[in-house]
Amino acid sequence: MYIPKEIQEIIDAGTDLSKCCRSMYSLSKELGECYLIPNDTGIIIFDRVLGSKFEQIKIVSSEVEKVIEVIEAPFLLLQIITTKGNFDLKFSSLDGHKLKGIFDQFNLSEETFQDTDLQAFLPDQLATPKTPEFSAIFAYAASVYSLMLADDHLSIEELQVLEHQLGCKEFIAEAFQFLNTYGIQEIIKQINTNCDEKQKLCILSNLLDIAMIDGTICGKEREMILLYSSELKIDKEHFDTLYNVLYLKNNTAILQK
Repeated sequence: MYIPKEIQEIIDAGTDLSKCCRSMYSLSKELGECYLIPNDTGIIIFDRVLGSKFEQIKIVSSEVEKVIEVIEAPFLLLQIITTKGNFDLKFSSLDGHKLKGIFDQFNLSEETFQDTDLQAFLPDQLATPKTPEFSAIFAYAASVYSLMLADDHLSIEELQVLEHQLGCKEFIAEAFQFLNTYGIQEIIKQINTNCDEKQKLCILSNLLDIAMIDGTICGKEREMILLYSSELKIDKEHFDTLYNVLYLKNNTAILQK
């Protein structure tokens, strides 16, 4: 798993980063990420909203009262109940074995249920996926996946849209693993570094198009799209043109007047 340099520079030497797990949202449930890293005394959580610096939270083993794990494939929801407060995190279900290994020392209390319909739709490759190397198409697919998660719910219908976009379920599995490995903040950086202007505009226009499919853009979707536009240095004229054309394309209600 990719570990941001900001964390690597301050983490204690000797910490086993191979056991690190990355949450798909910040603790505030805004667009962001958390890295949960075990150490000799307990765990450290590095939390940030996208575009912000990491905040560090240290939790010692004796402070952990209970850990509740709920599986909603392809996600794993984890609530850490401690003497200093509760921490709600959302991981990939691919990290379940790593998380259980971390919390075995805390007398893990586990409650699990399975969203069977969604699990049946997802490809078997999610159980043992490979992590693809960076490419524009994987960066795009991971970005679309992340946008679909922005409203905190991933439906079968949205997965079907993604499958239509990418061509096969196997590609969905690899895109999910790509997102899980690098995190959206690093993916945006890689797009900015490795993609040309046409590729950047293609990614942004498709994100806008998908966000507008249901006729509206929710707050988190808007935040993500504006973040992409800013980080990829898309000028306002280009962005406004894309937005207006795609809004007109998706606003079919005007045809009924």
